[in-house]
Amino acid sequence: MLGSCLHETLSEYHHGLKKNDPWEVEELDSVFEFRWFRQEEDRKIAYRFGESRETLVAQGKELLHLYLQQPPPQGITDIEQQGMASLKHDQKTKLGKSLLAFFDLVLEWKDRWRIVEFKTSQQAYSQVQVEMALQATCYLHIWNELSGGDPADLEYVVFVKTKVPKLQRLVTTRTSENFRRLGNLVVLVDRAVNEKLFFPNESPMNCSSCPYRQPCRDWGTSRHMNGPGELTILSREINDVD
Repeated sequence: MLGSCLHETLSEYHHGLKKNDPWEVEELDSVFEFRWFRQEEDRKIAYRFGESRETLVAQGKELLHLYLQQPPPQGITDIEQQGMASLKHDQKTKLGKSLLAFFDLVLEWKDRWRIVEFKTSQQAYSQVQVEMALQATCYLHIWNELSGGDPADLEYVVFVKTKVPKLQRLVTTRTSENFRRLGNLVVLVDRAVNEKLFFPNESPMNCSSCPYRQPCRDWGTSRHMNGPGELTILSREINDVD
């Protein structure tokens, strides 16, 4: 919820910059509070132990102020822009699906374009993370297709929700080889899904909220059954698509 309120507040901030009608910090604080209270009205919020509306709103404002203290972005062309493109791959089948993205911010950055993606996180990102991130590959592929190959990079602006909040900026780029590898990967995953070939992919970050946690934990044990809808073993390599 903190992340979505930050996104909405930053969108207002960037629209003001684009129209040459910037917001005051106090006004943006009010926007953030309004977004928070509106979401509280729409759904019940279960705060974690040691958290409350007051502490999280204060943390959100502190993170917002870290961004506002930096030089404002220049060359804003689009805010929360939607983009869609098909994938390129080396397989013999047609995927029949397209990638959809929402670019938080698009800038004309010197001699190239810059896609800006805002993230909130409990811990700092590393450069290795952004170099490996499939989201960055997807977004830059879509931009490459829509722009006709105009050079671009992607910047992650990470709002780190540590005891002393901090802001990170990490830039990454991709090549045509990255885009083709992405397409090949999606084709193989799509085939595995269609053939109901699944295997556990456990992760401390994702398992706690996953509705398939228990079937995943049961996989490969005496409790596991290969009935309809159950997890089945990926028994062969998928090297080619007929």
